[in-house]
Amino acid sequence: MIQSFWHLQRIDLGFRARNVLVAEIALPASSYPDASRISRFYGELLDRLESSPRVETAAIAYDHPLDSNWIDSFRIAGRVTSSAETEESLGATFRIVSAAYFRTMGIDVVRGRAFDVLDDLGHPGAAIVNESFAKRYFPDEDALGRKLVTSTPRGFWGESTPELFEIVGIVRNVKFLGPRAGNEPAFYVPARQFPQRTMTVVARTAVDPAAMAPSLRETVWGIDRTLPVGTTTTMARLRSAALAGPRFNTVLLSLFGAAALCLAALGIYGLLSYDVTQRASEIGIRMALGAGTGDVERLVVRQGAGLTAIGLGIGAASAFVAARIASGLLFGVSPHDPLTLVAVAVFLTLVALAASYLPARRAARIAPVTALGIEN
Repeated sequence: MIQSFWHLQRIDLGFRARNVLVAEIALPASSYPDASRISRFYGELLDRLESSPRVETAAIAYDHPLDSNWIDSFRIAGRVTSSAETEESLGATFRIVSAAYFRTMGIDVVRGRAFDVLDDLGHPGAAIVNESFAKRYFPDEDALGRKLVTSTPRGFWGESTPELFEIVGIVRNVKFLGPRAGNEPAFYVPARQFPQRTMTVVARTAVDPAAMAPSLRETVWGIDRTLPVGTTTTMARLRSAALAGPRFNTVLLSLFGAAALCLAALGIYGLLSYDVTQRASEIGIRMALGAGTGDVERLVVRQGAGLTAIGLGIGAASAFVAARIASGLLFGVSPHDPLTLVAVAVFLTLVALAASYLPARRAARIAPVTALGIEN
């Protein structure tokens, strides 16, 4: 569990969460009935935010990087669909973002380009896909320049929005569903070509992002005093929340595991110490017949080591079977991780040897006559 949490803390989520403020905004349909008014509001909001010396860059997105609420179907223009694709449409995570989104979130563009201000309703549709999308749907060809067909934007705004989106860039994978999830295929479209009333504002700041929350609200209200600003948080907090479950499991099970290990160590020590103490008279007889201190110590330790080896063999076999129960809670480490099993076995072996050696050493230091008189 400790190794799992260590791996989770260091996993690359595909973006940089530090110094990013996140806020939700929902525009009412009565005040923003069409795509142009929505785009105008968010365009002005981003301009005002980026004019602040405390904001490095700002963007909007339908979902923040650790959220995924939209999976959309599509077709690949010019490709003859197979029978399997005919029965079930191609689908991927669908994300609507503004031009500066990838720069704001620190998502690297692997090939091609990011969106820009020209990717609007006056220009042809543009799309950006992640590496998983390109690998799955274009395994033997270049995804750049290919065109995706989706009628979803027109379902919202009619023919004023594109239906055909040319792939202009490929970006790194982002783990939308958290560090334990795999890399899902995703494609991005520009917010100017598919405006949405409810969006998430993300701003990379030069100061503590939490301290920028009041300033963000004032900026929004400077454009429209009637607008409520929804949940405001930081990407660092969202990332921490994504690790809350694994963190709790790690702390809880580690405490139980540490307690069990200590109890096992105390039990082994107490049992072997008691056994050696009970053999004090035997030790006295051996010493009276000429056995040296070292001989006695080695004899007792060998016998203790033999019992320990049997116990470790049984314990390792039991652990190998029982570890399957914990496999669903682990990440980046096998439930049969040899390093963990060896480390615990070595620790218990040292405890057992100490439990055998220390009482034997004490008994061997006693005069044979005294040792023989212990039973009497």
